Amino acid sequence: MRAQQARVERLEAEVHAIAMESGYAPVFQALQTLKGIREVRAVTLWPRSRGSPGFEARTS
Repeated sequence: MRAQQARVERLEAEVHAIAMESGYAPVFQALQTLKGIREVRAVTLWPRSRGSPGFEARTS
């Protein structure tokens, strides 16, 4: 279990570094002000909301 937690923490640190270097850092930070939205979720929400390839909107 500790190895899994360490892996999650490493991945979150990598996502944070990439997100903060991008031009969308203010958007990711703003999304995190919503209740329950952590950085990893904010990073995945943004392309979906923009209709990016590979992130097609769901229609259900």
